[in-house]
Amino acid sequence: MIDIADLELDDASDLRECLEAFRPRERMRYLDWARMYAVTNEGRPYDHRAYPHIGAPGGPADAFDDPSVREIWLQWASRLGKTYFGQCALLKQAATEPCPMMFAGSAQKVALEVVERTYAMAHQSPALNALLPPIHKQRKDNIDLGACEIFVAWARSKDTLADKNIKVGHANELDKWERTSTSTEGDPLKLFTDRGKSFAATRKYIFESTPAVKHRSRVEDGLLRSTNCRFNVPCPECGRYQALRMGRAYRDMRKLPDDNRRGGLEFDRNGAGRWDPQHARDTARYVCEHCDAEIGDHHRAWMMRRGVWCPHGCTVNDEGAAEQIDQHDGERFISWARARWIDGTPTRDGHAAGYQLSSLYALTLAWGDVAGEAVDSFEKPANLQNFVNQWMGETWELVSRGQTWEQLGERLMESVEIAAGVVPAGHSVLVAGIDRQHDRFVWTVKSFGPDNIGHVVAYGEADDETQLYERVIDYTFSCADGGGMQIHFALIDSGYRAKDVYEWCKACAKKGKRVYPCKGSSTSLGTLFKISELGKDTSSPGTKLVNIDTINTQEWLDKQLHDKRAGEPGSMTLYKADLQMHQDFLEQLLNDAAVMDLDTNNYEREKWQRPDISIPNDYRDTLRYANVAMLLATRGKPILARQSNAAPTKKPEPSQQPKPRLPIGPRPGGWLNRAPPRF
Repeated sequence: MIDIADLELDDASDLRECLEAFRPRERMRYLDWARMYAVTNEGRPYDHRAYPHIGAPGGPADAFDDPSVREIWLQWASRLGKTYFGQCALLKQAATEPCPMMFAGSAQKVALEVVERTYAMAHQSPALNALLPPIHKQRKDNIDLGACEIFVAWARSKDTLADKNIKVGHANELDKWERTSTSTEGDPLKLFTDRGKSFAATRKYIFESTPAVKHRSRVEDGLLRSTNCRFNVPCPECGRYQALRMGRAYRDMRKLPDDNRRGGLEFDRNGAGRWDPQHARDTARYVCEHCDAEIGDHHRAWMMRRGVWCPHGCTVNDEGAAEQIDQHDGERFISWARARWIDGTPTRDGHAAGYQLSSLYALTLAWGDVAGEAVDSFEKPANLQNFVNQWMGETWELVSRGQTWEQLGERLMESVEIAAGVVPAGHSVLVAGIDRQHDRFVWTVKSFGPDNIGHVVAYGEADDETQLYERVIDYTFSCADGGGMQIHFALIDSGYRAKDVYEWCKACAKKGKRVYPCKGSSTSLGTLFKISELGKDTSSPGTKLVNIDTINTQEWLDKQLHDKRAGEPGSMTLYKADLQMHQDFLEQLLNDAAVMDLDTNNYEREKWQRPDISIPNDYRDTLRYANVAMLLATRGKPILARQSNAAPTKKPEPSQQPKPRLPIGPRPGGWLNRAPPRF
C-alpha cells in the first residue's frame, strides 16, 4: 500500500489527482449544491435570499437539473445574476458530473474578465479548490478543473469556437455577439451550438443576455421558442400572485396604448403637472392588480422570496404556489404537468426552458429607483432604449420617428408642382448619390438652392455602368426656369467590387465628369466626411476616396425628413407624382433608425439599423451620398440662386427622360404584395 505522505510533492499531487477522478460524485440539485459550495468571486457564499428567482419553483435551477431540458434561455435585465447563474452551473457540473464544457462571451476582453471571476469563485469553493492547478499553471483560454476542462471562446474569434466537443455550454450576453465583417465563417452562435454534436442526447446550453433590438435579438428569438416563463410574486395584502410590470403612469408618459389592465408600478407628476424624476422616486408604489392595494418597499423581499415561475399559456394557482414555497426545499422539479402551483397547459413544453425578468424584481433596488430611471430616460431615445433593455429586460423596437410613408410623402410634396426630372427654379447645384448592389445601381439625383434647400429631382435604378452614365451622369435635366443642367458632382458607394468602381470613376473623369468613390465609416470622423488617397498597395493607387461619417450623415438626413418644413433652410422636397408611385422610395427613407449598442471593447456606441429587414434602405443611402456630394461641389460655400434667364439647351427626347422606379401593381398590404426586394 502506498502512503501519499512518503511520495515526492509532484508525485503525490499527480496521484491525488488520479484518485480524485475515481471518487464517486455526489448527485445534488443545483440549488442544494449552490447553497453548500458556491461562492461569489468576492468570497461571499451563495445566498438564495439575494437571488430567489434563480432557485424558485420551475426556475433556471430546476431547468438545469431537468435531464429533458437541452436549452435554458435567460432574457434578463442587468444585475440580476444571469451570468452568475451560468458560472455556478458550470462549476457545479465540474464538481458533480465532470465533462467538457465551454464559456463563450461577446468579445475577448469580456470573456477573459468572466474567466478571471470564475477562477476566483472556484478557488474559494471547498468543492473545487482542490481541483485547480497551481496559479502559475492556470491559463486564461481555458479553466482546468482536473477531470474536466472549461474552454473559453468569444464571438469574434472563429478559432476559439472551433474544433472542440462539449456537453455543457454557457453563452454570455448573446445579443452583443458579432462576427468580423471579413469573416468567411458562419454565425458564431451556430459555431457555438455545433460544439455539442457529440453529446446530442445529453448536452445542455445556457443562453443569457440583456436583450437588444426587437426582431434582431438572439435571446428573444430563443425565449419565444421556449416555455417563456414569467416570475410571479404574491401581494402581501390579498395573497394573489402576479407578474410585476410598469403601470398606467409609464404608459401615459410614453404615450403607449392603454392595455386596460389594473395595477403595476405607479408614480405621479409633480405639482406643475410634469414628469419629474425625483417626484417619481418619492411617489413610487406598486399597486396590486387584484385588490388595488398599494405595496411599499418594505414588502419587496417577502414578495420576491415567495415567487414562482409560470410558463406561457398558464396561470398561477395561488394556494398551490403558497404550499409549494413551503415545501420546495429538498424537492426535485419533475415536469410542468406535475407542477401544483400552475393551472393550464404550457404553450410550449419541450427541450427549451426560457425566463424573462426585469429590474422590478431586483432586491438591490427600490420601487423609486425604477420609477426615477423611467422618467429620467423617456425624453432621450438612447437613454430610453437603455431603460427598456437594461432595466425592463425587453427588446427595443426600432421606429422611424412615428411617420408613415404616406405622411412623409404628403409633407415632402405639399408645396411642390414640379414633375420628375425637372430642377426647381433658382436651384443651381445638381448632384447624385449612387449605391452599388451586386446586380444593379440605385441612384438619386438631388438639386440644391440658396439656404441648402434640396429637392429630389429623380431616382431610379440602372442595370449597368453604361445605363447609369447615360441616365444620370451625362443626362441633361430640364430646369423649371429655362435651360438645362447636368450633374456637378456624384458619389458612388465602393463597398462592393471596389476596383470596378474605381476604374469607372476614372473613366468618368476622362470625360470631364466628377464622380468620386465613397465609403461609409461607422467610426466617428468628427466631421461629415474626409477625403483620403488610396496607397500604393491598394488596387487603385492615388485614387481619391470620400469617407462618409455614417452617424453624422444619418442625423443630417433625419432632420431633413422629420424636422424641416418646406422652404426652411436645409429642408427637402420631392417631385410631384401620385403618392403610390413613391411608396417604395419613401418606405426606404424611413427604414433606418438609431440604436445603442456596445462595440468590441464593450463601450457604448450608436448604430443605425433597419427596423424592417424585409425592406432595403438603398435610396436612403443615396440621399446621404447626395448631401455630401453637394458639399464637395460647392466646397462648403453658400449656394447662390440660378439666374432664370439662363440660355436654354435642347430638351431631351421623351424617351431619354429619367425613369423613376415604378410600383408593380396595386399594393394594399405593403411590401409583401409587391415584387420581392433584390439584394
